[in-house]
Amino acid sequence: MIQRSRPLAAALALLAIVTVAAAAFGQPVRAGTQSGPAISLDRDEVPVGDPVLVTLTGFTSQQATVAVCGNLAKRGASDCNMPRAQSERIRSDQDDTLTQLFVEAPPVPCPCVVRALGTDGEFAIALIDVIGHPSGPLVNPDFGELVAVDLAVEPAEAGFSRSLRSELGGATTFAATVSIRNVSTEPLERVAVRARVSHRIDDEIAPMQFDVPGPIGPGQTWTQTIEVEVPAPFIGRYTWSAIVSGAGPTVESERVTDATPVALIVLGAILVLDILVLVIRSIVRRRRRRRARRVAQPTTPTDDVTAPVEAREPAPVG
Repeated sequence: MIQRSRPLAAALALLAIVTVAAAAFGQPVRAGTQSGPAISLDRDEVPVGDPVLVTLTGFTSQQATVAVCGNLAKRGASDCNMPRAQSERIRSDQDDTLTQLFVEAPPVPCPCVVRALGTDGEFAIALIDVIGHPSGPLVNPDFGELVAVDLAVEPAEAGFSRSLRSELGGATTFAATVSIRNVSTEPLERVAVRARVSHRIDDEIAPMQFDVPGPIGPGQTWTQTIEVEVPAPFIGRYTWSAIVSGAGPTVESERVTDATPVALIVLGAILVLDILVLVIRSIVRRRRRRRARRVAQPTTPTDDVTAPVEAREPAPVG
C-alpha cells in the first residue's frame, strides 16, 4: 500500500508547485470601442414650422420618440416639445430609419437639439439651430448621474491545460468587460476608470488596467475587455469592481464570483482517504504482530500448587 501511494504523493507535490507558482497580471484584449444609437439631420438650420429629414441608426429599441428640445435636453422631456413629438418604428433589418420631422418651438430657449429616445432608455441627439427661437443660458438638472456603468466578468476561453489548472486551484484567467454609457446630453471628456479584483476586503490580488475612455458622445457607450489572471490558490469568493469618475458623481459597478476547484477537492479527499487506510492498516498489523508474539512466547514451568504433598513419617511419640 505504501508503494502504491508514491505516485499519488508525487502528483500532489506537482499540484502544490503548480498552484503556488503562478503570478497575477492583467493585459488588454482589445482597445476600447464606442458604439450606440445616433441621429443625423439633412440640415442644421431650420425655421420654426419647416420640415427636417431625420436619420436614426444603431437603435436596438423597436420604437423611438423624436422631438425638438431646448436647453440641450439636459432636463429630459421637460425641455422638449413633447405634444408635437413623433413616434417612429425602428427598422429591424439593420438599415437606417428615416423620418420627416416638422420643427416646432421647444418650451425653453436654445441651444436646441433633435432628440430620439428609444423605449429602453437609449437616446441620441443632434444639434439644430431653430431660426426664430430665442437662446439662453444652459440650466443643469439638480441631480442625476451622467454615466451608467456595467461590469461583466466571465471565465476566458481556455484550452484543456488551463481549464485543468483552474479546476486544481491554479491561476485562472477571466475576461472583464466594462461599459460606460453617457446618459447626459453633452460629450464627456474626462472620464477615468479604476478597477480591481479582491479576495477579501481591501485585499487586491490582481490589477485591472483599462484604457482612458476619451470623449464619450451623448447616448454613446464606451466598452473595453481585458484579460485578468487571478493567482493561485484559486478558491473562495472574489469581488470585482469598476469605479468611474470625472463625469459628475462617481459611479461604481460590482460583481462577485465564487471559485470551487472540484478536481483539487477530489484529490484532497483521495489523499485523506489514502492516509486513513494507511493508518488503519498500520494499526491492524501492529496488533497482529503483538498477538503473534504472545502465541509464540514459550511457557515458563511453575510449581503446581495443587500437587500432592509427599507423605512424611509421623514423628515418634514420646
